[in-house]
Amino acid sequence: MRRALVGGWLVLAAGPAVLAGLLLFGAATWRGHFFAAVALGLLALPLLWVSGVRPATKGLLTALEAVLIAALGLSAPRVPEFAHQTGLSQRAGGGRLSLFAWLPELDQMVLGTWPLMLADPALDWAHARRLRGLLPPVYQDLRLVGSNLGDFAFPGSGQTFIVVPPHAPGERLPLVVYVHGSGGNFVAYQALLRSWAFAGHFVVVSPGFGAGNWQQPGGLETLEAERAFAEKQLPVDPVRVALVALSNGGRGVTRLVANDAARRWPTVVAISAVIEEPLLTSAWSGREVLLLHGEADERIGFGVFESFAAALEGHGARVERRSWPGEDHFLWFSRPAEIQAVVLPWLARRWSRSPGADLP
Repeated sequence: MRRALVGGWLVLAAGPAVLAGLLLFGAATWRGHFFAAVALGLLALPLLWVSGVRPATKGLLTALEAVLIAALGLSAPRVPEFAHQTGLSQRAGGGRLSLFAWLPELDQMVLGTWPLMLADPALDWAHARRLRGLLPPVYQDLRLVGSNLGDFAFPGSGQTFIVVPPHAPGERLPLVVYVHGSGGNFVAYQALLRSWAFAGHFVVVSPGFGAGNWQQPGGLETLEAERAFAEKQLPVDPVRVALVALSNGGRGVTRLVANDAARRWPTVVAISAVIEEPLLTSAWSGREVLLLHGEADERIGFGVFESFAAALEGHGARVERRSWPGEDHFLWFSRPAEIQAVVLPWLARRWSRSPGADLP
């Protein structure tokens, strides 16, 4: 009987144990290593109790594991927590306690590359290894905050992140509304956007929408609602507004512009983004569009990117494009400084013009 129990548990625990082992040696933070050690200890407890170890020793080791679990749980930040990150805050959904907070999002992202290789044909060994190397610098001082990955499970919901840089009393700043891609509104994006906002002197509002399927009901309404919130509650200029889309966020932008008869969204930046050509209309005429892409993008091929650009131009959009040879779909993570150096001056030039002067 004991042998059957041990065998059954070994089968059940094999997968989690492998992941915990990978995390133990590959975590990017001290908390990730701590989490992995506690997880391995928890998985070993059933084997300890069916072993021939003395009951007193079993009790002592079980109590120690319980203390470690309690310490891990009690120290887990809420989802996420930005108490020490100047200029970054959140609303709607923030502060809820979640199991995802027990492990920093950075470590979850690093760990997630392993099982994703089995489920995602575009994420092969080389791309996964490269991504694990790219992620730690991107998170900067947000390495230990709670994770936002839990919002993946809620298709129509998510919290909104806000960046307001230092500004003079009464000053009205330009507004960037960020439309995240597939997988969710990761904390890593907020680190990059905060750098943009401080360097470019504008407000960023970054709403979450589950896994990033903006084409689903409620997606466009979420973007419009967050813009309305920003114009009412934040020090923004309602005329100087830009959409920034990453990857699948382009689906939301495509639809938003198609429904924008009032031309409230005149400026678009698309990073490695999906632009749905069949949905493009003359509504794009006169709008300013900056397209950024990696020429080795394994998800949205460079030929597809060029087709997007040609289609937008065919509908009258004023398109500028920039591409990076050898860069893949993780372009923003691999070239953050270069992307920022291209986007911020481009936005500044558009915002310096007379409001609406170039639009038909």
